Amino acid sequence: MKFLCLHGAYGNIPAAKVQLGPMIDILEADGAASFDFIQGRVPVTPPPGFESYFGPGPHFRFLRDRGEAEASAVEGIRVFPEADTPEDALRALMPAGEAKIGFAGAREAALKQLYEALDADPEICGVVGYSEGASAAATLIYDEQERMRSEGYVPRIKAAIFFMGWPALTSESVPALSDEIEDLLEVHSLHIIGANDPYKDGALALYNLFDDNMAIFFDSAGGHTIPRHGKLLQELAEAVKGLIANVHEDESVQLPEPAKVAKRLDSAVNIPDLSALKLSHP
Repeated sequence: MKFLCLHGAYGNIPAAKVQLGPMIDILEADGAASFDFIQGRVPVTPPPGFESYFGPGPHFRFLRDRGEAEASAVEGIRVFPEADTPEDALRALMPAGEAKIGFAGAREAALKQLYEALDADPEICGVVGYSEGASAAATLIYDEQERMRSEGYVPRIKAAIFFMGWPALTSESVPALSDEIEDLLEVHSLHIIGANDPYKDGALALYNLFDDNMAIFFDSAGGHTIPRHGKLLQELAEAVKGLIANVHEDESVQLPEPAKVAKRLDSAVNIPDLSALKLSHP
């Protein structure tokens, strides 16, 4: 399976490759999966005091909120409101009216870029998203599922790996919450969520959007970071392999045929003298 990887807010492709590198090395080594990367189109500057945290620039986002690249809602989130459910916490954090105004146009711009990526590579059938990238990836899945129900569109995304994250954005440019939508998302998914993640409610609200029978919960026992070392990394790789196995075992899922690459002779190979095969003329 080929996955398209989306970085988090204030990220870029080089940073995403470092973050996901250890997991990708394991999965590509045994041919379990392959990965490609995409970079957001919204240029941003890290908030004051976080310049070194996000690594070398330039930095980007997939979702522009409040109509601005800077002074966005991302900068204002430090502590989640306390609530009985993740969905209640999201409603308190981002009231529907404010969210709709804040994300106006952001969803369409992100979807345009992601559909362009799918059109450019017919082998992509999975997504990997970290933090805001998880929300953008989920928004793509949400849109594909809506199009499937309304116009018979065949979804391209068959599997999703979410590192933390936030819920998808609906066509109304508000977060999709499981207790407000009619249909859960029927896509095989793996959700890596840290028990100490300060934004855990966002990741749990994303997890709740997916069909229980198709979603895998992976507790990273950490914060808002991607596992990159030791036993936890090995367990993560096994969880991804389990996700891929679930997709292959699902008879309702049709995966794209891998592109056939013609084998090329190495320059060191001795090529027989074809002149000896010529027919001699009488």
